[in-house]
Amino acid sequence: MKNTFNFPEWFSLEKYKNAIDFDSLDWWINTHMRFCIMKSLPLNSDEWPTGWLKETREFGAMSDLFNHYGGEDYFKLSSSFLVGEEERYWYKDSDGTCNISVNLRASDKELTKAFEYFLKEKRKEKQPAKKYFTQADFNSWHKFGVLPYLDIEIWRIETGINKIPDHILGDAILANEVDIDTTEAIRKSTRKHIDRIKKSGLLLRNQGKLDRSE
Repeated sequence: MKNTFNFPEWFSLEKYKNAIDFDSLDWWINTHMRFCIMKSLPLNSDEWPTGWLKETREFGAMSDLFNHYGGEDYFKLSSSFLVGEEERYWYKDSDGTCNISVNLRASDKELTKAFEYFLKEKRKEKQPAKKYFTQADFNSWHKFGVLPYLDIEIWRIETGINKIPDHILGDAILANEVDIDTTEAIRKSTRKHIDRIKKSGLLLRNQGKLDRSE
């Protein structure tokens, strides 16, 4: 017997079906949006990720977001560097693009460490792009419900739910997979994929730029 749980009305696996056709850039933008939303929780109605939150819930897996959000300008937006949430001082390029914000309440040690990380990541962008992800990776991310998992996780945090048991998550997110243990899949595959995407987001982004330029 399936376990029941009151998931939100907007949640439907049908919204994620087109992720099977995603390329590297589609995957990077869709996951990047959700990681930004998650980092910004709780959201106020006037905060910029609110629009992204509405879109992810209305459409699920969204293709061609790169062009929708201005093409190359989206890469500039995604490179913004946020240190803390209070008393930000913004540094801008000559064209007005905001790339760095600094929390003036942070200690010098914290800011120095954060800026060292920023430089390391920016220098990676200058390295020749390589393809670290394959179509098999993308197929697996779709099969094991990376995007619906992230959307439910955002909803869980937003609504203050302490924990959703893995077997219930598996029943909901992997409902279309009849040949696997969905509980174990959440533990050993879905979360593993998400962790890899988080740690390798810049590589995925660079591969997306390379793939679209070919």
